[in-house]
Amino acid sequence: MEEPILFLDPEVKPPDYRVPRGRSGVGAQSALETLLSDLERIRKARDAYTQLFRGIEDAVTRH
Repeated sequence: MEEPILFLDPEVKPPDYRVPRGRSGVGAQSALETLLSDLERIRKARDAYTQLFRGIEDAVTRH
């Protein structure tokens, strides 16, 4: 079961990504991991906002 997000991030946007130029691939791997973790954070925030708006719609339609 996913744990609920306790607060909503008002600025849900990914940062600028720059892949360092190098031959080892370590910088590219790090940039990819950062991108994937940020995308997951954004997905969770989107889901939380969806739940919030559904709750508001339900509350409004009940009254």
